[in-house]
Amino acid sequence: MKIYISKLDAAKRQLETAINFFFRSGDPVSIHSLTGAAFQILEDICLKKGVKSFHKETLEQIKENKRVEFSRRLSEAKNFFKHADKDPEGIIEFIPETTTFFLWDACNMYKVLTTDFPPLFQTFVLYFNLKNPEILTLSIEQRMGVKKATENFKLDVSNPSTFLQMIPLLEEMHYI
Repeated sequence: MKIYISKLDAAKRQLETAINFFFRSGDPVSIHSLTGAAFQILEDICLKKGVKSFHKETLEQIKENKRVEFSRRLSEAKNFFKHADKDPEGIIEFIPETTTFFLWDACNMYKVLTTDFPPLFQTFVLYFNLKNPEILTLSIEQRMGVKKATENFKLDVSNPSTFLQMIPLLEEMHYI
């Protein structure tokens, strides 16, 4: 059996799987690998369409002579988990929390590219917004959405699985 799949659909499927694994405390290396693959597809498409990811906007703020090193460090785990040609015996110090930044950026890139914002992606972005209030500047609409969600649900950022309860409600709202 053959299936035909677009790059955007591949990225969406990878993100959906990564987010599902994330909310269910799945393997962090698998989550990062899926996220990295989807992120790369979305960032490449964004580049072709003139859309900047958060990652690209951040790179522009780094001194030009430091950009390659900064970018290499951000991609280090993704590349380590994907290749073994240069360091087949290598070991990496991996910080799984970094994956959430790539997941967040990928969800936002997908939304900009497709104008589709699946409930699972919305749920992850809500989680990220609640987990990282000190680094985000949210619009009034976003802050109200976060406030409403936290009032109506017992969401616990230290236990991401609590966010799974939001998905059926968002799916119902999304498709009506």
